[in-house]
Amino acid sequence: MSGVVIDFPRAITTETRRDEADVLEKDAENFLNREIKKRGGLSRKWQSQQQTGVPDRIIVMPGNKIYFVEMKRITGKLSSRQISEITKLRSMGATVSVV
Repeated sequence: MSGVVIDFPRAITTETRRDEADVLEKDAENFLNREIKKRGGLSRKWQSQQQTGVPDRIIVMPGNKIYFVEMKRITGKLSSRQISEITKLRSMGATVSVV
């Protein structure tokens, strides 16, 4: 996400005292939520009942900046449906990050 820099693996592993490969997705989401809030933004869980593969989070930052974030464990992989949805969002000019 341009303009928002957060060092996820190092910060989360330091905070929870885990190896990077052992970081849980929920730990990363909790960390993201706290960091976005510190910066004056909103982080909302996105769960679509009609569409599979949507990113996990919608981030709204001051200055009308909107980001989509897909959270993955270090060893996690995107599904083909997630790749398709991320590609569609990016083709429409959306900023989508996988962290």
